Amino acid sequence: MLDNKTPDLVTFEYYPHWDTLLGTSLHTTAATFTEDAATITGQGKVYIVNEFGWDRTDWKSQADLQQVLDTLVKDPNVSGDDFWALQAHLDNFGFQPIPANVSNVPYAETGESGQWWALYYPGVTTLVNTAEDMAQRSQQLRAHAYAMAGVSVPHHMIPRRPVITSIVIGGLIAWRGSAGAVRYSIERKDAGSANWKIVCDHCATEADDPWPDPRPIFLGAQYRVTAWNADGEPSEPSEPR
Repeated sequence: MLDNKTPDLVTFEYYPHWDTLLGTSLHTTAATFTEDAATITGQGKVYIVNEFGWDRTDWKSQADLQQVLDTLVKDPNVSGDDFWALQAHLDNFGFQPIPANVSNVPYAETGESGQWWALYYPGVTTLVNTAEDMAQRSQQLRAHAYAMAGVSVPHHMIPRRPVITSIVIGGLIAWRGSAGAVRYSIERKDAGSANWKIVCDHCATEADDPWPDPRPIFLGAQYRVTAWNADGEPSEPSEPR
């Protein structure tokens, strides 16, 4: 393929997760990227890492992942990269479900499942990853994206105001999540009152959506939701509902 003059660029996918399945002699390391990049660019073609795994089944520790990310940034033969795979919010509440989902822990660790490769920002617990580890690795990937672009890492963006999608009588509040949010606060305004009262102070995450008001007002109450980013900066409150 490298002798073929038609392709201008070559892309590879890197998942140490599959090394054992593909053969015991294979072992993907940070050096693998450098070796492949040199081979491809040596043939006058552009080298891009089409996909790479980010989780602990690919790189055991956050330090191991950082070594890979640093290698990609420093190697002039690497023109770009992308990890697999960032998941989105659903329109009503919560996140997209885990792709290729499984319930068997050993298979989740070694087989094909979003339990190991699906990334939810800022982090959720799966059968393979803890929310804390996913959150830390997502910040590594964020910093890496800016490093590849050659710019300094900015402050986290202010999240868009959430959208309350439903309120069930009894105080069960659901909202569409905001990209970049790590926490949510919820306020309630009771019937006849002009003041908003905080009933959930930074207490909710995507895992708590819908959120049950522990002391609901059954008639006439309104709610609004505020998203907070990793720098502790708030969005505008949602439209009351």
